[in-house]
Amino acid sequence: ILDDGTLVISTDNELIRYQGHLSDKRKWDWTSKKITLNSPTQEKKLTSFKINSNADISNESFTLKLNNVDSTGNQKTITYGGSYQEEYKVTSDNTFLEAQLIFSQITGTTSIDALGFIYRQKAIK
Repeated sequence: ILDDGTLVISTDNELIRYQGHLSDKRKWDWTSKKITLNSPTQEKKLTSFKINSNADISNESFTLKLNNVDSTGNQKTITYGGSYQEEYKVTSDNTFLEAQLIFSQITGTTSIDALGFIYRQKAIK
């Protein structure tokens, strides 16, 4: 029970407001931790970044930060069955030590199933 008296029920993977309607789902935001891909001091080169979801999020707002700088890139959507895969290819500087993802105002019925970084480690000098 929330502070406002709303009853919330837990399922396997989500919280549902009791007697709520699907159209009442609020937009959501999420910021990832800083991702170092298991080597915080070694530079990496990002080839692409992929998002698997249950809806087309190409018009939604997300930011990929590499070393605390917003990256720019090209995005394409692949649909298979009821799932979508967004592939984001970075066109700005793609060398990084850490990456961070920020999703803003995503539609309430949208769920992100998987996030993937396609990268290679640069040689140690």
